[in-house]
Amino acid sequence: MEMYLLEKNIFLHGTEKTKEEVFAFIANKAHELGVCCDPETLEASFAKREEEGSTGMKDGFAIPHATNACIEKPALYVLKTDNPIPWKTMDESEVNVVIALLLPDDAPTKHLTLLSKIAALLLQPNFCSHIQETDDAAEIAKTFNQGLN
Repeated sequence: MEMYLLEKNIFLHGTEKTKEEVFAFIANKAHELGVCCDPETLEASFAKREEEGSTGMKDGFAIPHATNACIEKPALYVLKTDNPIPWKTMDESEVNVVIALLLPDDAPTKHLTLLSKIAALLLQPNFCSHIQETDDAAEIAKTFNQGLN
């Protein structure tokens, strides 16, 4: 089974209150973990993508994603916040689970494939409720990886 989501890339009880704070948090973590060489560029990539159309889904989920030369290797991050974040979503809900997908410029096909797999998972009520209800990083990683394989 391919490991798309690693436990070290799951962050629980986030205190972020805006999309911009989420983008900064993910970009800084990606830099700390050796995934991107320039957190400011990554943060700007998230913001630019969001301007093209909201990455908010429904039921409290959003999937911001970036493809950029500053991204050195593919990564998937999950951030669960304690407070809902205003975000334009399909059902007008606020967001408290952010699934961030980061891929290097040379992986556009993989980007679309993973994005569509994640979106398909979010159509499954059992998947969504399980992710919303658990604060166990190992369980979140297991659930994602099973769903993406």
